[in-house]
Parts: sequence; C-alpha cells; structure tokens
Amino acid sequence: MEDHQPFKVWSSKGIGIEVLGTEFNVYNRSDETEVVLNSGVVSLSFPVKEKEGKILMKPGEMVQFKDSKFQKKEVNTSLYTSWKDDVLHLDETSLKEIIKMANTNYGIQIEIQNQEILEITASGSMPLSDAANFMKQVSMIFNIEIVKEENKYLIK
Repeated sequence: MEDHQPFKVWSSKGIGIEVLGTEFNVYNRSDETEVVLNSGVVSLSFPVKEKEGKILMKPGEMVQFKDSKFQKKEVNTSLYTSWKDDVLHLDETSLKEIIKMANTNYGIQIEIQNQEILEITASGSMPLSDAANFMKQVSMIFNIEIVKEENKYLIK
C-alpha cells in the first residue's frame, strides 16, 4: 500500500515546503531560497514576523524568498531542472546568474574584475560535469577570459 500523505520539507531559512504529490526543486543559497514547481501542488510557508506568509504554487512558477520578502513569477522550469540530465539550459541567462549557479553547485569562488559584464546574457545548452569544465564552457559561451588562481576563478 502506498502512502500519499503530504509531508513538509524545511529549508535552512525556515521556509516550510508542504509537498502534495509533486515535482519541485529547491535552491537554498546563503542569502535567498528559490522553489521551482514542475508539476503538482506545493504550499509554501515563510518565517515572516508579522504573520505567517503562506502561498500555494502552480506548475511553472518560481518563488524567491530573500530579506523576509517573497516574490512569485512564471518561469520556464526546464531552465531549473535540466541539471538532472547533466545539461544546463540557458534562456537569456545572465553571467551574474551563471556565477551564482557555479557557486551554489560547485562551491567555487569567482572574482569579477569588470562588473559590467555581469549583465551579459546567453541562450542555448551546455553540458555539465566538474567545476573546471563548467568554467571552461562559461568562458566560451560568454566569450570572456577566466583564469584559475589557487582556490578561486578570476573573470577578466
């Protein structure tokens, strides 16, 4: 007999994710949490001081929680779930977002000399493997120079 009872997942920021038969991804970074819903239904509760913040998500939505505030928007979920197939899909994805992904997924430090290039975007797909190959792909896709120095990468 299968048990289809709802269960809750708690992020390190105290966000409760009530799972009601669904497929979703949670990105828990140091300063924010993102939940992307692929299918089913998810109820989110937030640790908001004034009252408990609670919202119901529909497939194709992403909720971002940062600085005690949450924002819900529609997204292309394959951009957030393709990593399961060792591929990263980009759809006008900024270098800034790619750097966040590299830090979250590989735990690498990246230093940027020219902050203006963070807004450059790219579309397409790139294979995922280790951190070194990821950064090599980013260098080619964004046409930028990336140098590895000891325990960090430097984007020139």
